[in-house]
Amino acid sequence: MAKPQNEPTLPDSFELLGLRIQKIISAPTAQKRKTAVIRKTSDECPRDWKRLLEDIADTENVTLSPEKDDAIRVSWSLPANI
Repeated sequence: MAKPQNEPTLPDSFELLGLRIQKIISAPTAQKRKTAVIRKTSDECPRDWKRLLEDIADTENVTLSPEKDDAIRVSWSLPANI
């Protein structure tokens, strides 16, 4: 029997990492302060973590700063025209 074509696919490890970090950055406190501290968990793929940091670093008006214990502070500002 053929599989239905519209069957949802499970997120891969990079997508799961992105969802976790998005939740941290979207938190009301982080939004108010325009900063959040993120950390790689022991079960996350180092390659995914590196890719995520590269993607974030390429985002305009976003700064990454190393913190203690391998944490990264993500800070952002809104463009003047918003």
